[in-house]
Amino acid sequence: LGDSGKAQLYGALARRLRGAVGDAAIYLTDNGSLAWCMPFENAADASEFAMATSSLLVSPIHPDDRPMIVRPAIGVECVSGSRPRETIQHAVLAANAAAASGHKWKLYSQSIADQSGHDQHILASVDDAIANGDIHFLFQPKYSFKLQGFCGAEALARWRHPDLGSIPPDEFIPVLERHGRLTDLTLHSLATIEPLLR
Repeated sequence: LGDSGKAQLYGALARRLRGAVGDAAIYLTDNGSLAWCMPFENAADASEFAMATSSLLVSPIHPDDRPMIVRPAIGVECVSGSRPRETIQHAVLAANAAAASGHKWKLYSQSIADQSGHDQHILASVDDAIANGDIHFLFQPKYSFKLQGFCGAEALARWRHPDLGSIPPDEFIPVLERHGRLTDLTLHSLATIEPLLR
């Protein structure tokens, strides 16, 4: 979407949310999230509100007369004091966790913060890991009974991190995939395999 389409999209989202959030101010954050602050008696009320709010965004929105489905990921942070900047940061982390896990919403917790910090450590380390050979590949041969011989191999990525130790592929590959860094690993694997095929 261009600037005009984005303005229409955010305007339409805010109008839909208005019925749920009442007079609460709706903010557009630096990362493109919509945020607002509302009082709740407890976390159960907040979770019920999040589920109801996500249902407001099910039908298509038409910025620039193009239909668009919005799949919301809502993050909730329940606080007793007033710390709006930190509260919004926590809610965004919870929303990111909801999106990554395919949920409509998540309540912020320390485990979400810990996981986010872990993911950032992995992302910050991947370039050095590729350059230093900390990410290497094991090759598992594939045998064809039809051809009665080996017909290829599957490359299995392994990462020995200097601080985190051995990181299993089912832990680091989804992180790279979520943050658009999987291409770097793919190119590294091809560069590793290519000399073996000569």
